[in-house]
Amino acid sequence: MTRHSLIVRLSLSCLALVLCTSFVSAQKSKDDDKDNKYKEDPYTENVEDVWRAAGYEVMGDFAWADGHGSINIEDAVGEEHLIFIETKHFKIGCCLPNYKISREDKIEKKKIEDELNELREIIPNIPRRVKVLDKWLRLHLFAMRAEKLYANIQSILQISDDDFPTGPGQLKDGKYMGEGPYLGMKSKFTLLFFDKESSIGRYRTAFMGQTGIVPIRHLFPNDDTLLYACAAQNDGLASDTTMHCAMVYAVTQNLLNGFRHYSHAMPVWLPLGLAHSLARDIDQKRNYFTDKRLYDSEDKNIWKWDTKTRKRVDYDIAVTYDEMTTWRNSSALAYNDHVMAWAKVDYLLNEHPDWVAQWLYRMQDSYAGTLAPSPEQQATRDKELVAEIFVFDQGDFESNWQKWVKKNYKKK
Repeated sequence: MTRHSLIVRLSLSCLALVLCTSFVSAQKSKDDDKDNKYKEDPYTENVEDVWRAAGYEVMGDFAWADGHGSINIEDAVGEEHLIFIETKHFKIGCCLPNYKISREDKIEKKKIEDELNELREIIPNIPRRVKVLDKWLRLHLFAMRAEKLYANIQSILQISDDDFPTGPGQLKDGKYMGEGPYLGMKSKFTLLFFDKESSIGRYRTAFMGQTGIVPIRHLFPNDDTLLYACAAQNDGLASDTTMHCAMVYAVTQNLLNGFRHYSHAMPVWLPLGLAHSLARDIDQKRNYFTDKRLYDSEDKNIWKWDTKTRKRVDYDIAVTYDEMTTWRNSSALAYNDHVMAWAKVDYLLNEHPDWVAQWLYRMQDSYAGTLAPSPEQQATRDKELVAEIFVFDQGDFESNWQKWVKKNYKKK
């Protein structure tokens, strides 16, 4: 073989290698694009000006909590493709399945249509007629729902973003309001919406050192964020409206416990009743709130909490406020306990909303000599605050509540 022909052969081999490498690279690039297709939002089209106009501060990958980020969550979960956004007060991840809007369920249909109309005001690219909520629409809806809940809580607490410090060690107008700008928490509140229960289990194992597939409420202390996570496969949560109610119920308690910074959980009764009140504002029949569903009874009127409260007051078997101060864990309470907590707070919100704000503020004052008060210390403070704040012309909290129930709740 001549030197010339050898050079030609080597040149052709190199050319073939380059072409082959280029083909593999192009194919890999196409595969990567295909793999990442789920990250393309068809409604904001990932255009920064558009998603910022919708109130989002970050869209894509970001740090999450205590050493793990959105990419780590995807890796741990594995089989589900999550999409992530940050709103003003929340970090949210979602991999919910498509949800067909029922034509038969008129109440839910109208609810979702009204929400989509509201969403179009900030994301104009949403079609006028939507029959199925895809993963991106569900993420946008839950982002809007979460921010509306946050605004509701701020209204109840009678505060605004300006009332909180930008970081640790600061006072606002000479008062301690926490360690950061998010109701006193340093970091935004976190929300995860999975499709599969197994994803909750994988997340728990990877980042919490726990096991279990039920919805999560958890504090990550290093990054100072309170998480709520659930899955469409969790009992009852296949319904979008029920999941909305469950989110409102759980996140209300996270927001209240984070108020002026989380160092301990508040006494159970008032945050619990307030959580039910806001969830029932969404849909009274879908107010789902525990690991074991409370609405699995044959009683068709099980959601009519006003009439059930009235009967218990009439028969003098209603749970008293004094009994409520002994509650330690909401998940251990009976169905009627949940009803009674709601009824007490329903009265306060309607008649004395200022008292609710004062109680929630004062319950988060520090306890002398301890960061974590005992249940007995909390019960004592609770009773002292009720005696100080709940001042009536005649009678006490219990007697005035019972009079209001008889006046406002029907017997049937």
